[in-house]
Amino acid sequence: MIVKERTKLLTLFKLDSLLERMPLNFSKKPDILSDRAKFNAGFNGEKSLDYHLSDLPVENYYIFHDLRLPRDKTQKQYFQLDSLIITPHYCLIIEVKNLIGNLYFDNQFNQVIRTRNGIEEAFPDPIIQVEFQASCFKEWLSSHKFAGIPIFYLVVITNIHSVIKISPSYKKSLNKIVRGKDLIRAIHRLTQNYTHHHLSQKDIKKLSKLLIKNHKQINNDILKQYEIKKEDLATGVICPNCGNLPMKRAMRHWLCLTCSNKNADAHIKAIHDYGLLINPQVKNEELRNFLHLNSSTSMYKILRAMDLKPKGSRKAATYTIPLPK
Repeated sequence: MIVKERTKLLTLFKLDSLLERMPLNFSKKPDILSDRAKFNAGFNGEKSLDYHLSDLPVENYYIFHDLRLPRDKTQKQYFQLDSLIITPHYCLIIEVKNLIGNLYFDNQFNQVIRTRNGIEEAFPDPIIQVEFQASCFKEWLSSHKFAGIPIFYLVVITNIHSVIKISPSYKKSLNKIVRGKDLIRAIHRLTQNYTHHHLSQKDIKKLSKLLIKNHKQINNDILKQYEIKKEDLATGVICPNCGNLPMKRAMRHWLCLTCSNKNADAHIKAIHDYGLLINPQVKNEELRNFLHLNSSTSMYKILRAMDLKPKGSRKAATYTIPLPK
């Protein structure tokens, strides 16, 4: 049973918006494109994992995707789990890697060496990473009075074309690395070997609520990360037909001055871009300036049509732009 669905990372939404509105010839564009490709590859790898997990029986397997939990009560540090499976007998943490090429797991230097097209590249050892996650999760469970539950972990290589090789000294962790197609068999082996009940259905229900309540998606300041000033962003409504901007507001529609396309709702994406890139808390005037809209009344009607309700007096009212979940 999937308790928490896998969703597109908020960072990916931000990168998509940034690439459309970033300054022309921006020096860090290659870095942004590279980061987006890495996040997207990771997301696609995790989605391919879901295909294999769909073979698990619905009963007694409670699946949570993309959990980000606080390490302590200050909520200043978090740890993230690609996927978590809770059963009455144990918990299983799954770390997903969607790496393509020849992969050599080197235990001596705690790294994975990837060789692709004759180029070698080093990555942190995912076993070390998932061991740390398991340690954090164990502490988190104890702090919420769920101590003593066996916690296991697996690193799943989802790319079917990858060649996996393990250094001789890596033997103790060899059974912790599996391909996507072998994941279900590994889970069934755990279930066969660990039959003692640690969690009742009532316990699992309570724990599920706690996990959902404590989850907090990462919401980084993307402009600060890439050292971009908000004044340098391209503003205005982007034409959904040709991608040019700004569109002009005319008779409750937006008109593209480049391709003459008319669209009644093109402003919605622009408003969400503002929330993703600048601030989800916004005033009427700030959005008008961003959309190149002169009328405060028109802006008010647009926000009302999107069911965005003001807080505060009308002149100083702020609106909260919902972020993707």
